Amino acid sequence: MAGALEEQNMTEAAAPIASRIFEVDGEAAFHVHVHVPVLEPDGITWRCSYRLDGPLTKRWRYALGDDSMQALVLALQIISVELELCEENRAGRLGYFAEPGDFGFPAMPLPKASAR
Repeated sequence: MAGALEEQNMTEAAAPIASRIFEVDGEAAFHVHVHVPVLEPDGITWRCSYRLDGPLTKRWRYALGDDSMQALVLALQIISVELELCEENRAGRLGYFAEPGDFGFPAMPLPKASAR
């Protein structure tokens, strides 16, 4: 599950545990930050916040998981989708090491075919 953080919660996370800088039109201008997963107040669910900060894309969101690892992996997979769909990429302007389209994040797994 993913969600958007409200404005007042945007500063809740400490420094990111991982970051990556992408190029927009050949210039380092699009930042992705992943924050340490934290246990939600319910004491069961884990949340991993991430931030996308580009010239046209500004998002602060999170993924939820049953444990910290699941929350982190889901956040990385969702970031992969967010990068594919962001305006900078749709315009063909986003790249990583001058390579368009391959951003180095794990893709969302495809659903398995059900046995009938």
